[in-house]
Amino acid sequence: MSAAELLDARPGEMILDLAAAPGGKTTQIAGRMQGQGLLVANEIHPARAKILSENIERMGIRNAVVVSASPDRLAARFPAFFDRIMLDAPCSGEGMFRKDPDAVREWSESQVAFCAERQSGILDDAAVMLRPGGTLVYSTCTFNRAENEDTIEAFLTRHPSFTLERTERIWPHRARGEGHFVAVLRRAADGGEDAAAATAPRRPSA
Repeated sequence: MSAAELLDARPGEMILDLAAAPGGKTTQIAGRMQGQGLLVANEIHPARAKILSENIERMGIRNAVVVSASPDRLAARFPAFFDRIMLDAPCSGEGMFRKDPDAVREWSESQVAFCAERQSGILDDAAVMLRPGGTLVYSTCTFNRAENEDTIEAFLTRHPSFTLERTERIWPHRARGEGHFVAVLRRAADGGEDAAAATAPRRPSA
């Protein structure tokens, strides 16, 4: 909820929810759009995309399109297209330890490193799809710096046309929630050095 709120969607905009299933963020964003504009909700896993579609249909959202594609394929189709992009990235899930025993069993340092590398690739694809002047919100439900601050710092080094507007951490012992990280990024109005990236060949995402 915090990530979707910080996205600050407006009626009439073109918005992408890049990792959308099961749809909680998507429906919250749609509420802010008030039926105006276009909301593209993507989920790479077909079974989860079906659940996403069902939830969007159940909420009666008419200005949303559900797709199931890898981020690099979307980037090739939608260069500099979206006003705002929501990326609630796949992560190691440390924020879920208290409520999900499977998250504890699946965690490892190698998994953290894998997630951080995958997140960097998805962020690069998201940068291609964001219009100059647009907003990109990145979030995870994990605690470590590798997937959060370090990932954002590396992204800003690779993409100098972006600036960091805000970060927020939600700790489970300080607020209601299981633990989250959010970063709000803005692309320069002129597109900066990233302008050419919209047409450059993209490497496959993990």
